[in-house]
Amino acid sequence: MNSAFGGQSLMRTKTAETSGVSCVLKNIDGIVSLCDIVKSSYGIHGAYKLVVNSHQKTVISRSVSSILSGCDIEHPALRMLVEPIAHLAQMGDCTGFLMGVIGEILRRSGSLISQGVLPMEISSGLRECLEEVRGLFEEESEKAEFSLTDQEVLRKVLSGIVKEKRVTELLAESIASISQRGSFPIDSVRVAKVNVGSLSDSERFQGMLLETGPAGSVEKGENLKTAIYTCPLAISNMETKGTVLLKNAEDLLTYTSDDEATVRNFVDRITANGVGLLICNGTVDSLMLDFLNEKGVIVLKVTSKFELRRLCMLFGGKFSNTLTPIEEGSLGRCSVLEVCAYGERRYTRVLGAGRVDTIIIKGSLPARLEEHERVIGKATCALQVVANESMRTGSIRLLKGAGICEKNLSKRIREIGEQHTDMRQVAMKILAESIHSVGERCLSESIPESSYDQVYDVAAIKERALTYALVLSSDILSISQMFITTNEDTLQAPKRPGNWDDLD
Repeated sequence: MNSAFGGQSLMRTKTAETSGVSCVLKNIDGIVSLCDIVKSSYGIHGAYKLVVNSHQKTVISRSVSSILSGCDIEHPALRMLVEPIAHLAQMGDCTGFLMGVIGEILRRSGSLISQGVLPMEISSGLRECLEEVRGLFEEESEKAEFSLTDQEVLRKVLSGIVKEKRVTELLAESIASISQRGSFPIDSVRVAKVNVGSLSDSERFQGMLLETGPAGSVEKGENLKTAIYTCPLAISNMETKGTVLLKNAEDLLTYTSDDEATVRNFVDRITANGVGLLICNGTVDSLMLDFLNEKGVIVLKVTSKFELRRLCMLFGGKFSNTLTPIEEGSLGRCSVLEVCAYGERRYTRVLGAGRVDTIIIKGSLPARLEEHERVIGKATCALQVVANESMRTGSIRLLKGAGICEKNLSKRIREIGEQHTDMRQVAMKILAESIHSVGERCLSESIPESSYDQVYDVAAIKERALTYALVLSSDILSISQMFITTNEDTLQAPKRPGNWDDLD
């Protein structure tokens, strides 16, 4: 009979239990260690981190979400941060500020816990001061009129997210060109990575850049009627395998005549409306391609269904799920199609009247190109947040960046904390010191003092980041017991016969 009592007797033998103050301090130590790793990436000139993930892919980034996605997190408390960080990254990042504040709050909380303060008291104090802190963003923010066609306003919004000036200029031009009635679809801004040249050679145009060339011999055209199919360009009932007895030379000459006639008739039907560009998803039959080349029809093979949808946005019209002739009203219109080369690779540039804009990012290091693509995606999400706020309230809220906002917030929080006499005073002091420490690091290490006024942060995103930091810190401090169960089967060596060696 098992002599153990309590919760441990109900668990598997491979269950590790930690409880009490040691559990809280262990969680604090793990999270503070991670925050110390990524804290140097915060700021307008933050340091990059190089991560080689389990798939041997190299990631170079200073975004916390990208760094954590390339690492296998094992600590149970650290897993609590992964999902909130991913949600915040979808709003336009600010994850570096989140991790910095969490790390400093838990570091100071750990010191108080070691002196005898109960973790639950600090946790409740942090939650109680949440509502008072939210109102400070309204006081510290600067309201401004927002327009997606005003490139100066766009550059000001993007200054705290995009670090490279050239990328900021290209993104601002793209958003200004595709915006309509105060909004824009996020999918309309595309990024094409070209592994040649340098970042200063990057460019943009209103259209799309496909990473493959035309399938046929026709590679250039203007004002083309476009038919888009989401299926392979092949007739399914054609004879592809079988045994045929050929009795004479005439049988050999006429063997494929029926298939050729069928394909020719089909090509005549789908191009009867004057189609000059045919886009398909899948394989292209070689016999059908020959007849399309004879008629001067350009054939593009696109394997991504998302790219097909964007091509429909660019050209207009509708796509067809079956290989049947498309009506005149459902055809799109391609303004220009041409083949261009960057380095040793061939690309297809297509232009249309739709609101789709492509930014071509050039560089010599693929990992840096992927980082630029991630930054553009986050900046686009941030502009979407700002545009929604402008449509809802008539203006946008911006905060002074480069550590100035943190300095002002910490001063105001400390003043509010002095008005209380309970645990909220301690929580306010911890929060004020934490924010001040994060901002001071940014002020001292990021940019020269003359450039402070050129950097801004989006108030809505930073307010959400501080809310997450307070809630997560409170949740971590309120965890007093952990049970970690491992699968026993995965820890045991496989059963083998006696006297076995590596050759068994």
